[in-house]
Order: sequence, then structure tokens, then C-alpha cells
Amino acid sequence: MNYSARKTYVTCDRPTIDRWSDYLNGHLDEGRLSLSQEGVRHELWWVGQDDGGLFLIGAMDLDDYEKALAVFRASTLSVDQVHREFMKHWGPRVEIEIDRAAAPRFPDCELLIDLKP
Repeated sequence: MNYSARKTYVTCDRPTIDRWSDYLNGHLDEGRLSLSQEGVRHELWWVGQDDGGLFLIGAMDLDDYEKALAVFRASTLSVDQVHREFMKHWGPRVEIEIDRAAAPRFPDCELLIDLKP
């Protein structure tokens, strides 16, 4: 396993986040295909809020981030198109130190998406 996690503050409201996560959760087969093409073994998303505002935490288990990013950017799958559109709401991002050998947990946040190919 090779997990990494990032915290990303967003410039949108909670209903916008819910529409994004609802779309991805409503298209799981396509999401699994996307992860498979990208070489991602597991992807998770949480939402939370702190003094800095609303944020997402995204975690992925993969070996080649640059390859996965290139495949994602070139993808015509609707889940990837929706995700790229949603990324327009992203603000500052920070890496979160985690145990890379296990799926992270963030109990103070709400898990929105948990997907494996």
C-alpha cells in the first residue's frame, strides 16, 4: 500500500460538495473504471470544517501519481469531467502526514466517497 492524503480548502458551499459526491457515488461503475485506468487502488474523500472553512480530505493508494494525473486529465469519462469541474472550487492544499501502509481515517470528518476499482 502507498497511501497519501491532502487537505484542500474549497470556495464552494456544502450543497455544491454534496452534488459532486452524490454524482460520483451515483456512477460507481464508471468511477471504478476511472480508478483502474489511473492505477489507483483505493480513493477516499471526507468533508470537514475548521477555522479556515470547509475542506475536503482526499486520500489515494497508488504508486505513480504523475501517471494517474495524466490519465485523469485526458479522461472523457463523465465522473472525471464532473471532478475536473468541481476542482475549480479548490483553494489551498496541504499534504497530511499519514501512515502510508494503511487506509487513513479522519473520525472528525464525514466520509463522502470510498471507492476501489
